[in-house]
Amino acid sequence: MRTLLALTLVVVTSACQQSTPSVAAPTSAAPAAKPIQVVMGQEARTFIAAGATLVDVRTVDEFAELHLEGAKNIPLHELGRSLGSIPKDKPVIVYCAVGSRSASAAEFLASAGYDVKNLGAMGNWNR
Repeated sequence: MRTLLALTLVVVTSACQQSTPSVAAPTSAAPAAKPIQVVMGQEARTFIAAGATLVDVRTVDEFAELHLEGAKNIPLHELGRSLGSIPKDKPVIVYCAVGSRSASAAEFLASAGYDVKNLGAMGNWNR
């Protein structure tokens, strides 16, 4: 029984070691993303008046039903392949229905080097 257990451990250990890919340690730390500023309506409107881009990360259907004036619709799932359509030289304000998708979008954009502000829920526009 001990021989069978020992043999099983050797086989399992060997298989785990063989299937684990080697990953090189990073040579330098990635630059830290800028902190994400949360903004409410008046502050968001001030940024937009100064040239910020307003991005609605909800679905096309949600956008068609109702959206903030001047917003550009880039659904969250399309954000990665749409970065070229978002100017990087001015702030970007993101929003969605309740705030979770805009938080994800803000983190993604910040990691890509954008100066991003998170309005969160569309209802914050009136706050």
